[in-house]
Amino acid sequence: MKHPTPAERLAAYRPALPTRGSAIVLRLLIGALVAFKKVKFEYLFDKKQMRGRPVLLVADHAATDSYLYVLHGWRFSQPNVVIGYQNLFIPGLFRIFLKAGIIPKKLYEPDLSTAVSMLRLKKNGASFLLFPEGIQSMDGSTMPVNPATAGLIKHLGTDVVLCKSRGAYLADPRFDHGNRRGPVSFSYSILFEKEELDSLSEDELYTRLLSRFVYSDFAANEKEKLVYRSKHGNARGLEKILFLCPVCGRKYGIRTEKDRIICSCGNAVRVDETYSLIPEEGSALPFSRIDSWYAREREEVRRETSDPGFLLSWRADIYSLVTDRLSKNDCRRDGEGILTLDPEKLVYEGTRRGENVRLEFDLRRIPSMPFVSGTGNEFFYKGEYFRFVPKDPSPLPVYILMAEEELHNALDPVWRKFSEDVRGKV
Repeated sequence: MKHPTPAERLAAYRPALPTRGSAIVLRLLIGALVAFKKVKFEYLFDKKQMRGRPVLLVADHAATDSYLYVLHGWRFSQPNVVIGYQNLFIPGLFRIFLKAGIIPKKLYEPDLSTAVSMLRLKKNGASFLLFPEGIQSMDGSTMPVNPATAGLIKHLGTDVVLCKSRGAYLADPRFDHGNRRGPVSFSYSILFEKEELDSLSEDELYTRLLSRFVYSDFAANEKEKLVYRSKHGNARGLEKILFLCPVCGRKYGIRTEKDRIICSCGNAVRVDETYSLIPEEGSALPFSRIDSWYAREREEVRRETSDPGFLLSWRADIYSLVTDRLSKNDCRRDGEGILTLDPEKLVYEGTRRGENVRLEFDLRRIPSMPFVSGTGNEFFYKGEYFRFVPKDPSPLPVYILMAEEELHNALDPVWRKFSEDVRGKV
């Protein structure tokens, strides 16, 4: 008898409350993973009153491993966790995830099954953990908050607890997953009490959520000057997100050496242990923070993509998610071809699984194409997962990400508003 594939199991899967055994196993695994990390937890409520109380726990996603700490610090109930579909296919953990009542969600895809599962489980007294941004921060500050979050809060009608991190991105930045040693903390506070939800509109819920949710690790540390140390230097990997020299205006000429960022024009900046940017003698920089540099790049990309004739083409390998079995390699290479991005669509022409194909993606359906460890871009389209990894010489994935986001926002003023609501605010 043929056993169902992991994808088939997920298709038939109906999330339930976490089993006691799965809860214990997950707690033990997470405890082992964070045992040697110096992380502080703060609770701005009476912990005795919170024990066993059903809540919706909303948390920022500043770092890749944020979810480990959020769960480790939350000991008052075992929540059903909403997690990205592509992150479930892990050998040794897949079955535990299902027994733990994990609720899959495909990134940026309209997926009513997620909300339906949560509303059904709420009747059984479930608690939930949700990351409203959907993905890890690109530059240490808030990503757009999914507009459906306020409506979900309203419909669930349960107490809402906010978990905010501090220093998580600085200790585990997206551009380099080699951890830095430095202070990280998580604070838990009541965001909404269930009794007040009926009297608040979705707009009011969204406004309060954002007022408490927005963050910027680099902006905060510009004031606090906390130290984060890496044996490789804090500049390592920054060339994955910093592609534009603010002095000469050249793209893709930046390289890093330990704690130095160097442009091919000769301009050089040092990144100290507080992540401050310090120009070397004879060099210049118009800002002192990495997120400010990142924001300057976005301004340039926005200017470029506002040209009706904007066109970007690059060679890339195409990958798909491995869902027919559990493998250490989460994706498989399916072919190679040419990608073309214009103001309305993304087109791939090349080979895929031994055939010549032409795939067209409407940008209205793709709010973002997050970069994966600085090497490629991923997204779901009509329920299917795609990853494209540029071949050299090609534009960096972070440039592709920004260009696609700006083009999408030009077509989707509602999402543009949600993007502007969080950018540049702390």
